[in-house]
Amino acid sequence: MKVKSYLFYIGFWSIFFLPYIGNTQFRVDQFAGLLALFVASASIAHSPMKDISKNMYVYAIWSGLILIWAMVATFASPGTMILGLKFVNTFSYFAEGVAIYLLFRYRLNDETEIFFDVMLFFSLIVNVIAYMMWSDNTGPVALKILDLYGGLQDKTNYAFGSIAGDSLAAGRISSIFPHSQALATFNLLVYAIAYSVVDTAPSYTRKAFSFVALMAAILGGLLTASKTFFLGFAIMFMLQIITGLFYFTRRPRISPAFFLTAGTFVGAAAFIFQYSRFIRDHIALFTDGSFVKILEARLGENGYLVTSSTVKVMWQPVNFIFGMGRVVDTYAWSDNGFIQIITFGGIFFFFFFYAYIFNIMYTFIKCQSSIFQRMVFFFFIAEFFANAGTLIYLFPRTSLITTVVICVVLSMGERDLSAKEQQNVPA
Repeated sequence: MKVKSYLFYIGFWSIFFLPYIGNTQFRVDQFAGLLALFVASASIAHSPMKDISKNMYVYAIWSGLILIWAMVATFASPGTMILGLKFVNTFSYFAEGVAIYLLFRYRLNDETEIFFDVMLFFSLIVNVIAYMMWSDNTGPVALKILDLYGGLQDKTNYAFGSIAGDSLAAGRISSIFPHSQALATFNLLVYAIAYSVVDTAPSYTRKAFSFVALMAAILGGLLTASKTFFLGFAIMFMLQIITGLFYFTRRPRISPAFFLTAGTFVGAAAFIFQYSRFIRDHIALFTDGSFVKILEARLGENGYLVTSSTVKVMWQPVNFIFGMGRVVDTYAWSDNGFIQIITFGGIFFFFFFYAYIFNIMYTFIKCQSSIFQRMVFFFFIAEFFANAGTLIYLFPRTSLITTVVICVVLSMGERDLSAKEQQNVPA
């Protein structure tokens, strides 16, 4: 029975990591997400899913409204159809992720261990590829990955034609993701899940396997040379220390996973330090306490969001209220999650979008029953702060994966709390 389950999840997870289809800019996970959204919407419209929790219903409706609002903002503004579909696809990840969870909820809820094990297995593959690309950024592996995943335009002259390709040429690794920040975000999520499994799994085999995945995630995150990983890991680690001290005062317990994680990060950073200028710059940034400089390249006096007039245009009354839709593509679109939402959909869309994010954070606090909810909550907080450097919530591939994992982990918390409440009810 377990063999069939593992085979199912290998197929399930592979959808999220398959390359672009032919020479197009369309991925398998995009089609799978859209298909799941259509089927789940039709199922809910035909017969409401009475067995799902109130929280999941809220997320399904809220994420659907975000998508509808984005569609209105997109097609009410001038621009090409391709550009419009690009923006609609970008804002569809929340709804698609919830839809995928709803369609497979019985299996995902009953087999969470296998779900996480296979996820960590794929994360190992992703980070092994990252290391191979870092070792030789013009070697056959690196060029083949860029070819399959939409990054290589000219195989003869090794012309890098994407953000991932340009980053690789500069020594920043993206593996199969579209850019290094997406890989950094994915590895922060893997860190949250792997650490939780290491801390709670009764089997030493699962602990060992998960710790290998954790170490690979830390190494892969550092290879991105992205401030997203550095900042995110620092936030998550500090929150672990704070909550760890709180729990220690109530129930003294030393977690070997915590110290092994700290040792892995220091060791991996020391190893890469001698090879990467980006790593040296990031470490200096944190050791000097110059956190304001993190956003200087974007929002400083000579930052490209300022020099490109993005901020100035955003404050124009019509744009600030209603957003610019497709027109926003004319400006610097990709490097501040808060500004992006306002410039695209306006201030009301901004509040609606981030209310969804804060509602998820609140649900994590309310449904916290194990370290899984706590670690993914820390990940979500790290995402929020890293969002000042890029719209981290809507990364290709990563956003869909994150949404499905969030639904699974929240459902774990809801079921655990429900079971405890039933045990406390007097007969």
